[in-house]
Amino acid sequence: FMLWFDARSVHVDVSQSGDASRYVAIYHRLLKLESLIYGGTGGSSDASSSLLALDGGGGDCGGCDSLDFFPLDGLRVGVMYDDVSLADAAAPRASEASVAAMDDARFRITKYVRSKLGDRTTLRFVRVPTTYYDHDLAWRARITKAPSEMHIAKTIVMENTRAPPEVKDCSNPKLSKYYAVMVQYARRLNTDRVRKYLAGMNTGVLGSKFFNPRLCPEELSEQLTGFEKGAVVPLAMNTDIPAVVAKHIAEDLSTVILGGGHVDLKLHLPVSHLLELLRTRGDDDALPPFIVDCTE
Repeated sequence: FMLWFDARSVHVDVSQSGDASRYVAIYHRLLKLESLIYGGTGGSSDASSSLLALDGGGGDCGGCDSLDFFPLDGLRVGVMYDDVSLADAAAPRASEASVAAMDDARFRITKYVRSKLGDRTTLRFVRVPTTYYDHDLAWRARITKAPSEMHIAKTIVMENTRAPPEVKDCSNPKLSKYYAVMVQYARRLNTDRVRKYLAGMNTGVLGSKFFNPRLCPEELSEQLTGFEKGAVVPLAMNTDIPAVVAKHIAEDLSTVILGGGHVDLKLHLPVSHLLELLRTRGDDDALPPFIVDCTE
């Protein structure tokens, strides 16, 4: 099914399923979304006070081909949601807790993007099978509807293990303890190029021996970002980590597919909007995101 939002309504297209009744639960998730975005009354078991009203031609929408929720006044970030999780018949079904965690991730990212860009972008989430990472890159590109394998990217947190003792956080983006590095799966990260770039920003301040970016331990990465391995997205992170974006992403692609906040979610986002969202410290080209030729 397809779920999308526009400025005035939410529409759930379940015409392919033949049975809309099992999607009524989406209504309650939308109430939660309303609550998270507006800080309102969404999530209440009694939806009478909500901005959202259920309209489906019947109390339980049985037999209808779609569900419409009106109005969603003020939600101006377009959100599309593709559920392709059943594409792999052998994959186990996600638990109820996992589905709830996916909802939380979408709401968290949507709220963050809306606060930064208003109505100037569209987010597209794709829910993938739990066996997603067991397949090759060509399969992943097909299942996420990526234009090509080159459009699938990942975000990894790197730690400067040789930073001076006084450098313990990310307050100085040019001399940070950690960096969020975005690279394509189809290309290999050249860590030495990242090291040279970071050292170059500090010429005359520190010698190159103080720079040694290495993959951050998984547990620490999750603590810093709030996202588990395979789910990291450089938006709405727990820590404002300076971003390093591979040159081939920033200059060659119009759209990129990233982790979606949950290991079973992937996020399509225009690259121009991604770069704008990563400018958390100002528009100066000397500030993040740093565009680096760091892949081969």
